[in-house]
Amino acid sequence: MNKRIIFDTSALDKLADDEDLKFIEAGLISGFSVGITMSSLEEIAAATEPPARRGMLLDVCNKRLLPAGTCLQPFNWIIEALLNSHQRNQSRFDWVSLNIALPTAAQRKIFQADFCSDELAAEQKTEGHKRETDFAEVFDEARPAFDKLFKEGKTDRPKSVQELITRLQGSGGAFWKWAQGLYKRGVGAELDEQTIRQFVERCPPFHALILAICVAHYERCIRDLRTSVSFRAGAVDLFSAVYLPYCAQFVTNDKRHLNALREIVTIGDFKTEILSYRGFRERLFVDSLASR
Repeated sequence: MNKRIIFDTSALDKLADDEDLKFIEAGLISGFSVGITMSSLEEIAAATEPPARRGMLLDVCNKRLLPAGTCLQPFNWIIEALLNSHQRNQSRFDWVSLNIALPTAAQRKIFQADFCSDELAAEQKTEGHKRETDFAEVFDEARPAFDKLFKEGKTDRPKSVQELITRLQGSGGAFWKWAQGLYKRGVGAELDEQTIRQFVERCPPFHALILAICVAHYERCIRDLRTSVSFRAGAVDLFSAVYLPYCAQFVTNDKRHLNALREIVTIGDFKTEILSYRGFRERLFVDSLASR
């Protein structure tokens, strides 16, 4: 079975313009199973100008990439399914057994003409903007309070995401509170801290989701903005971390998204490679030459 590779929207955009697209397409078909996330398809559908670009990107996904892969469920559907599976039978829970592909009929519908309409694009754009704004406000509004604490010397500013998470993972810490809150929101059931710790350990996609929240908290509330490395990815980009345990490689052309996902992979000890589009392209060409 070929290893799964996922391109985010920025990487798909870069791929569509690549002069060596046909060669890359052949390499993907021969060596990978390509995962196209619903988040990326929704972002493509939200591209209002020019409409022809929207259609071109959807064609790349449908005609170039889908023959080598499949559309993947939205990350929130995946988390919901995992939570429900765990709640039904905690002792036999197995995250790997979940099929995260969209049903074939749903995949066909996505690439019908109405998915590429101007009306849908305007609607998706409005919804996406609101989602990103609401996400940012949750953290940005809390930053002044944290800055005050650091300035007054009541606590020192964590110098890394890992340092912040270490503090948050103490007994009764926010890391576990966030996990408990998401679990309860998903299935309506409360887990004690010991059980939620066990679930986080047994469910890498859920673990990745909590780590993504921690990265957002560090970046928007904690990080000294004079430092050079930014993890300021948007909500959709950060929550794509849910897919990481399900793929061997994840490709992005967004530097902040790259930084954030690499941090999550390192802290979570996931085996996924996070590649820039340029890095993916170079790797593919080198591997092709080596195989001759």
